[in-house]
Amino acid sequence: MQQLSDEQLAAEYRRTGDNAYFGELYNRYAHLVQGVCLKYLKDWEKSRDVVSVVFTILHRTLPTREVKAPKSYIYTIARNECFAYLRKEKSGREKLNNYQQDTQALVDVMENEGLITLLNDEPSADDLVTEAVSRLSDEQRICVHLFFYENRSYKEIAETTGYTLKQVKSYLQNGKRNLRNFLEPTLRPPT
Repeated sequence: MQQLSDEQLAAEYRRTGDNAYFGELYNRYAHLVQGVCLKYLKDWEKSRDVVSVVFTILHRTLPTREVKAPKSYIYTIARNECFAYLRKEKSGREKLNNYQQDTQALVDVMENEGLITLLNDEPSADDLVTEAVSRLSDEQRICVHLFFYENRSYKEIAETTGYTLKQVKSYLQNGKRNLRNFLEPTLRPPT
């Protein structure tokens, strides 16, 4: 089996359903898929999880598809699954944790821009801003996070999210206005 090309292995697996052909493809590409996943995810355990997903998808799809370039096909699936993992991770619990860890940065920016002035006896600024950010729409929350926490430009946010430049500007403008509106009852206006 080692003498067969990748294309022949994929074709034989499709024709016979024999897992030995699939196993040979796995042996040839598992370490490369692991490397691709490490490149994008920068975490060994997360990469191992995605490698399993990639080969599960391959095991399910190879019998139903004629794949002319298995190496490219495997790479594409690996890359897409890494992006899907990162999107899911961002939209999940870790995204909320990032907001909570980085709220002081947003408070500082808002104070510097003259949007708010905190009172000394108010609840924690982190708590207030975290609550306010959690009330934003998903689009506004994503744009605010990328702009204030990750110092991304409008163009970078548009490229990352798929929103148009006009949408990014609108989401940021509306997000800042909504944050101000959410925070005004608990914060003293600028003097």
